Amino acid sequence: MIERMRRLSIAAGFLSVALMPVLALADDQTPIDGRFQAYGQTVALPPGGTALFWLLLIPLTVITVGGLFKNARRSHLD
Repeated sequence: MIERMRRLSIAAGFLSVALMPVLALADDQTPIDGRFQAYGQTVALPPGGTALFWLLLIPLTVITVGGLFKNARRSHLD
């Protein structure tokens, strides 16, 4: 049973890799040149968001909460 599942997973992995070029060739849309889409218009970035705040907050929260799970009776040798 395990050998059959192993063969099936290898076959699925192989087919997913082997069929990627076929899927890429199936795209029949003409490429759009992004340089000319906004020609004649002033291009500006949208106002800033809160993404940088969240990228900083999440790791700091993980570090802080990680301290809660330390053993209070541990020795100072570790």
